[in-house]
Amino acid sequence: MTFLYRILRRATSDASRVYLGKIHVENGNLIPKGEPFIFVANHPSSLLDPFVCAGSLGVPIYFLGRADLFKKKLVAKFLRATHMWPIYRSIDGKDSLSKNQQVFKECYASLKEGNPILLYGEGFTDEQFVRRVKKIKKGAVRIAMGAELEYDFNLNIKIVPIGINYTNPENLGSDLIIRVAEPIKIKDYKAKYDQNNVKTLLEITDELEKKIQNQIIHVKDSGDLKSFEKLIQLDECSMHYSTSDGVPSLSKRWEKTKWLSEKINGLQNEEKESIFKKVNSFWNDVNVPTAELFIIRGLKSNRINIFSEIIILLIGSPIALLGLVVNLPLFILLKKIPPKLTRRSTFYPGMRAAFGAILAPILLLIECALILPFVETPYLLPIFLVGGILSGVVAVKYLVVWKRFLRKIYAKRRLREGDRESLQMKYNELIQIINS
Repeated sequence: MTFLYRILRRATSDASRVYLGKIHVENGNLIPKGEPFIFVANHPSSLLDPFVCAGSLGVPIYFLGRADLFKKKLVAKFLRATHMWPIYRSIDGKDSLSKNQQVFKECYASLKEGNPILLYGEGFTDEQFVRRVKKIKKGAVRIAMGAELEYDFNLNIKIVPIGINYTNPENLGSDLIIRVAEPIKIKDYKAKYDQNNVKTLLEITDELEKKIQNQIIHVKDSGDLKSFEKLIQLDECSMHYSTSDGVPSLSKRWEKTKWLSEKINGLQNEEKESIFKKVNSFWNDVNVPTAELFIIRGLKSNRINIFSEIIILLIGSPIALLGLVVNLPLFILLKKIPPKLTRRSTFYPGMRAAFGAILAPILLLIECALILPFVETPYLLPIFLVGGILSGVVAVKYLVVWKRFLRKIYAKRRLREGDRESLQMKYNELIQIINS
């Protein structure tokens, strides 16, 4: 593990935990110990996924990334120092296949030394966050089998499927559960590979895809994705991003949402359309964006409690205000930079986590330098530096509570209006359909 990787792993992990809410790893005991293995995961958030995997899976990881990132020598050296190797695609040129063979050789040697490798099996992310797995490519299986062939099947390599489940990574405070599946032992396929190598690689890849699907909320039909999001908003025990306030554990939320996705996947088109039509009609009647969870709670209990938010906002306001003032240049840059660099919103969370980890100490050091001539006791500057970082974290978390408070206010106002009884009847009907 390189020194640069250690630093960046710690910094980006901490930054991700500031950006995200709850983070939980399920079945972490299935990660092999003392044996070479390859993680293969889905890829819902382009830049955020490597940060959370490196910081949450408990082992130093080597990554494979797009070859076009390695075109400049200085950048290539930096990326390799962060445990990343290039992977070439057909669009990268005619000699891309031969270059990949060299990269694969490096992977084989690294696996022999016991270094875990992580690949994102889908190969790319969608333009926006979606709850489904695209077709898994054969690259990970080829590397695992190639390494075993290189060393006469003495490595005992395993492929570890993992499912990355966000409530929604594009929202500040998104929760995350990473689920680990039972590893696939490559050595078990040796006899089949000797008989028909192409068929065996496809068989392992298909098994890998099914295992990843089983570890995530997978909506089979891409046309159902938007309506499915509105459906899970009806249940406060779901993986929708709005249901992170005082609800059951992430594991239970995942299990309930997984059950709903499998139910929807198993319905005929006519049945799905009927359910989705009623769901969309209900939310059109509600017409209070971002306050959905508290509308549901208000319909269920006839009251929406804002006492805890008021207490937190009152107590935390001085520190949060300090954090906002001290870190205002950082917050402005984190808002402005990602859209300038790309239009793909799936890149924004990872960019903000990475830039936040890099820019926060730099900007605070600049502020220290600016106020140094006016400070009679220089030893206060380290206190300012640490206090600036901690108050910045408080400011970010304060914003999450403030948004939740506003959502509750909007929900209370909406439920005071005259059609509450009509909403209640539609909601009860939908819950009966969902639970039937």
